[in-house]
Amino acid sequence: MDVFERVRVSGGQWKLGVQISDRSERMLSVRFHTDVIAGMVGHDGAAMETMKRDRSEEGLKRLQEILIRFKNNLCELRSFMRVQYDRSGDIPFVTELYEYTAPRQATLKAKVARERSTAHLLEVLPPDCDIVKR
Repeated sequence: MDVFERVRVSGGQWKLGVQISDRSERMLSVRFHTDVIAGMVGHDGAAMETMKRDRSEEGLKRLQEILIRFKNNLCELRSFMRVQYDRSGDIPFVTELYEYTAPRQATLKAKVARERSTAHLLEVLPPDCDIVKR
């Protein structure tokens, strides 16, 4: 992933724009919905703004730890994403994340295999050994 809009909080809302890939050469520019980021970080935008106003050494350290953990989680993110497109043609939003499990992979493979026009997508799915078994 490449970041085209750095993570920030504005008006109590998280903002982040990245380019994502499905393991092919294609990239898609998306913005993460504020609720998705809040779920990954463990704090909503308003709470982060409150922490940011706390100029104590402990408060700033906590804020830095949260952002570093978020960055690491984002870099290691391996999940299905619900991407919502707007009719205006603006950059789409990631509105939900789904853990990439073996049952979900099997469902996706079956759907892709049924459609001849999407069979090439089987090549970009991660191998079974990378899947978290549940």
